Amino acid sequence: MAILRSRNQQGNVVKVANPAVDRSILAWEQRITDAEQQAYERAKEELREEYEGRLHEAEQAMAAADQRIADGIAEAEQSMNQRWQQSIHSLARCADEIATLRAETLRASEGECVQLALVLAGKLLHRQLQDDEHTWLVDALRAGLDELPARHHISIAVHPEVAEVIEDHLDAALSLMDEAPSRPSIQPDAAMRPGSCRIECQGTIVDVGLQGAWERVAHHLLRQAPEQDLAQTIDGDSVGLSGDIDGQEQP
Repeated sequence: MAILRSRNQQGNVVKVANPAVDRSILAWEQRITDAEQQAYERAKEELREEYEGRLHEAEQAMAAADQRIADGIAEAEQSMNQRWQQSIHSLARCADEIATLRAETLRASEGECVQLALVLAGKLLHRQLQDDEHTWLVDALRAGLDELPARHHISIAVHPEVAEVIEDHLDAALSLMDEAPSRPSIQPDAAMRPGSCRIECQGTIVDVGLQGAWERVAHHLLRQAPEQDLAQTIDGDSVGLSGDIDGQEQP
């Protein structure tokens, strides 16, 4: 379409139809529209790409942060587990050491406890025998005479003080036996202690005195104490073997 100015009427504009011009205008308008659409699409694509790029970077940063957090947690857990394991091992080692120390303490004190018990028992036995007047000899003589393989030529060795009173106890012991031997002879021996009594018959010797019995009991009990070197106390006076039985109190 062409625009022409009219000669007859001033100021009037007359439109003149021109198909070629119209097509040209339409073509340019279409080009402009297409250009605008292309520019819009390019801008839209650029924005989308930038958005996706920044979103990808943000996701990567978040993933890296999460990984650092997870690594920190795992490292902290590993360190804590190691500390717990060390603490548990230390506690277990302490428990074992305490158990070992307790057992060693018990073993170390057992011998002393047995020794103390023997001392106390010896003192109690001495007090009971102070008023006994050697009546213990009845059962001791009966048991000793029963152990003899022979029934004749028997002698009984005792302290002279005991020899003065042993006859009546010997008669009582023989009366209680089913098969009593021939009457033993009494042999006073000043070297023996008052609580000692030894029966001899044709080479056989039977110690039936309280001293010997007490020493055998102490020897057995002290030997049962584990890991104790008590040899010097078994045959000594530290367990009250001699003074308590003989009536001679130890200082």
